[in-house]
Amino acid sequence: PSIELGNGAFDRGYQSRRNAQLIEDRGGFPVIDLKKNATAKALGQPAWPRMVHRPRPDRRAFRYRYRRPPLVEGVFGGFKRRFGEIVLARLRHAQRVEALCRVVVWNLLGMVYHQK
Repeated sequence: PSIELGNGAFDRGYQSRRNAQLIEDRGGFPVIDLKKNATAKALGQPAWPRMVHRPRPDRRAFRYRYRRPPLVEGVFGGFKRRFGEIVLARLRHAQRVEALCRVVVWNLLGMVYHQK
């Protein structure tokens, strides 16, 4: 199944020519924060040099597109600090229920916090 993407924003751990090409092939715009030693050589992936050269002239627009990964990582970090990193249930169904209950509680805590 072909899934059409928008911006694909990732941190440096997912930086690869193949990932950039996969995102662009599905209609997306690869927004990957580059490592300092990244080069613009395509090596068979034409999306790579386009991605490498895009953020440099307009750094502000790149930062606006790239803001999602740090936000998501912050939410996951807060979630793990609040509830821990492991699920205690043994059965797969019970694990899902436990995880969903944690998400519901997380959302309720967020609603209470923002109503103050």
